[in-house]
Amino acid sequence: MKSYVMNVATEVKRLQSFTSNYPSCLPPFETVDCYTAKTCPPVPAWWKENAKCWAHLQSSLKMFRLGMESGEDFLCFEDDAIFADDFESVFTKAVNELPVGWDMFYPGGCHLDYEIFPPRKWPDADLLRGPVHWNTAFLINKNSVGRIIDFLEVPYWSCPHVSDYRLFQLHTETDFMTFSPLKFIVGQAAGVSTINDRFCREKWGNYFPYILPDGKKVIVNQNPEGAM
Repeated sequence: MKSYVMNVATEVKRLQSFTSNYPSCLPPFETVDCYTAKTCPPVPAWWKENAKCWAHLQSSLKMFRLGMESGEDFLCFEDDAIFADDFESVFTKAVNELPVGWDMFYPGGCHLDYEIFPPRKWPDADLLRGPVHWNTAFLINKNSVGRIIDFLEVPYWSCPHVSDYRLFQLHTETDFMTFSPLKFIVGQAAGVSTINDRFCREKWGNYFPYILPDGKKVIVNQNPEGAM
């Protein structure tokens, strides 16, 4: 398994904080130098968001291509990722329980539109299957990365033009097998967003319902102040 973290070269403190926080159970990470609005490839006319969002997409594609070249399953992190105290035990168990044919596993994120797309507990595993939003942290199956790249490279997206929304669309509109733990174990640190320049408080996506195999609903309500 490989591991990559997206970082803008000038964001030294963010990378230092991520490094000091990085779990020892994970493989050493490789830093992917991100594009900025000034250094990214030209923004096409069809793109509706700002150049920073285009730079983020191009940086993500750069990371995905590195992962594809490695020939291994690989982890992707943004440099503001923070880790729960029980990260190692939950992550290890979850990865060992991923079923044959899985595509992506999100240890961090949020279940956007959970009333429309409620995640469902996978039988005999502490896993949820369902779409996930945020690019904070995910694990990609080496056999699935080509499909992800192809989906992101299609022009004229029919959703808001930020790459995590596009990935969410991949989860909801195709047979993509996306999984997450019963509660997210990676969050986003408080700080100024490199996308919109706004200050964001610490965020964990742990405020959502999920559906048990027998149809019963379970509510996860941890750190709702930082939920989305």
